[in-house]
Amino acid sequence: MSYGSNMATHRFMAYIRGGRPSGSAIVLRGAADRRPPMASAALRLNNNLYFAGHAKSWGGAGVAFLDHDAAAEGQGAFARAWLISQAQLDDVIAQENGRGQPSTGVDVNRVVAETRVVLGPGRYQTVLHMGDHAGHPMVTFTAPWSLADVMAGRTGLALNGPSPRYEEMIAAGLAETHGFNRAEAEAYLRAAVGHGAFEDTPADFWGSPADGTGMAALAARVAWKRGQAAPEGTGRVRPHQRRAANGQLSEVRGHRRRR
Repeated sequence: MSYGSNMATHRFMAYIRGGRPSGSAIVLRGAADRRPPMASAALRLNNNLYFAGHAKSWGGAGVAFLDHDAAAEGQGAFARAWLISQAQLDDVIAQENGRGQPSTGVDVNRVVAETRVVLGPGRYQTVLHMGDHAGHPMVTFTAPWSLADVMAGRTGLALNGPSPRYEEMIAAGLAETHGFNRAEAEAYLRAAVGHGAFEDTPADFWGSPADGTGMAALAARVAWKRGQAAPEGTGRVRPHQRRAANGQLSEVRGHRRRR
């Protein structure tokens, strides 16, 4: 069950067949089982989408998570269910968490029985049972914390809006799966908690230059688009918003400065 960028076929298939998804800085190894999904379905979940954390694959910007708690009626995340094999599910989760081969498989029967199973501390290592569809159990993965935990400052993670390229990828999936036009996709994503939030990328987030070809340059481009810092010579910082731990938004206005 995909509720973020993996709603787009070409993005999800990178986890199956390998390669670098459009707009991402990470090359995925692909799954051992490279057969395409057997089916897919457009669904709406009973849980909210929110944006938080930092992702190297998207230039240090925030990424989508699914809240553990139920949303108000008709307010949950739009999603796409993929019918894939058990081995493919294990491979997708491993790649989402930056791992090589899966260390442990997902016991789907246990997830169905317990509703939520934590495989590890990774941001996408908590597996949720989202009900059944066409006779198959639906599972998805998200962070081990709830949105309430993030808002209360109990996770060490802050709300953080998506990069333009990541947002475009989710919008493409919404169009492909749910028939959204650009305005509808933008309105839906803007309404998600954390979309307008801004969190500085930690100084050591990118590590040494040897960590990845072009990753520092990608981070700089995304940072500029998100208003974090202007490229050398522009002398501008774009306006953006910050969200405090209590959820209140405030605008940080753009300004000019000499270099």
